[in-house]
Amino acid sequence: MKTIQLKISVKALDCYIYGGYIFFVMQDGRIVYGSYERFINRAIKKIEGATDLLKVAFLRNEHYYSKQIKSFLKIPGVKEAIYSNWNQLTNEELCLEWEEFEDLMTTVCEYESFPIDFRIYGMRMFIGCRKGLYEVNLRPEGHKLNPAKIEKCFDTSKIICVNPKFGELVASADSDGLIAKSIDMDGNSPTFIHDSDVIQQRSLRTGWSEVDIFNYSDTADFSFYANEYETVKNENGRYWEKADGKRIRSFGVRQHSMDNMLEMSRIKKEDILYCFNGATNAFVHLKNGKLITVTLKGDRQGEVGEFTLSQYAKQVSNDSAINDFGRILSGFTIPKGCVIEYFDKVVLLRDRHAQVIEDGIAIKVRNFMSSNKYQDVLSVTKDNEVILHAIDTLDLNRDLNKGYIRTSSAEPIDLFAGMDAIPYKFIGKIEGSVDETENDLPW
Repeated sequence: MKTIQLKISVKALDCYIYGGYIFFVMQDGRIVYGSYERFINRAIKKIEGATDLLKVAFLRNEHYYSKQIKSFLKIPGVKEAIYSNWNQLTNEELCLEWEEFEDLMTTVCEYESFPIDFRIYGMRMFIGCRKGLYEVNLRPEGHKLNPAKIEKCFDTSKIICVNPKFGELVASADSDGLIAKSIDMDGNSPTFIHDSDVIQQRSLRTGWSEVDIFNYSDTADFSFYANEYETVKNENGRYWEKADGKRIRSFGVRQHSMDNMLEMSRIKKEDILYCFNGATNAFVHLKNGKLITVTLKGDRQGEVGEFTLSQYAKQVSNDSAINDFGRILSGFTIPKGCVIEYFDKVVLLRDRHAQVIEDGIAIKVRNFMSSNKYQDVLSVTKDNEVILHAIDTLDLNRDLNKGYIRTSSAEPIDLFAGMDAIPYKFIGKIEGSVDETENDLPW
């Protein structure tokens, strides 16, 4: 099923949705925000038809996962009606010009240094820049924000990735190392970084795996940090974040090298071009063009345990078109799948199905998995526009066309073409593939 798209005409470097607000990192040096609900309502007023479905798609994703929805969708005709409306909305020209919503926007701050990465957690805005790390406490008051002044928290290195979670700010400073610092979740103190907070290892990006984290020192090289944590009363529900309910007490108590993690997987380090991870699995792009996913296995004894990658892998897509897209620039997980950014394409791979959702070069591609309400929304920022994509998490197309997606047998198939074979399950094809016989594998 195609995504529903909302095209926003705005000169931005990044777009972020959080706590009922939409934020834009503007190219003119400002960071602005406005009510996300009012913003979406402005767009909805411009079209006729299934406006309520649009609100669910962009504003209230958590309805997809409620127990009530499962029974509701079993009512005869309900899923078919939703499918019809969704399909209609995928063909709508849903768009907003800057002049149509500029009055909703308020300036949070102005940035001094070019922003590279941007993240909001616990109502704190973290901005990774060429000249260090900045933080803004957004200080919510009722339905508005009362932002504090922007604070420079670190000025020794360029920050290329910020990734706060579980009360811990994790940041990547390239060859200057991996940064880990506790956030003052109970107070208002800025997260100032000191030399003791810098771990002496290269870091290009990081990826959370529950309360532990992968650190990527190269496109195809990583280490795994197991963390000690404590259970706390969740306070983030008011910010519309998922309830972590945990706080990291000690970062990197145990470390696992990439060689150790790959020991059971039978994947050779030299065969990997790119890898990224989700909460419970890792995605690996191999030199032979295959994209596979491997489960993260761990035995957490007490609070810190041993972890490795499973010997079993699943191929994410078997269509040869994916091999022609070139090297992966970035990747991240979404419910039931992942999103891959190539040089001139953004590809959605989800639940045995894949499709190109954007052509052309993107400045930034984002998901919002830490949110309750927006985890099925993607944002793609380009030179003069931001495109929001609402994902069909109800799997409308799959359930209405039973048999279109087939499940493989447990019989192993040679996945690595010359490497050691790994048992896997075939997942699907790229939408619009010219050769429809490519999927005729033994089932």
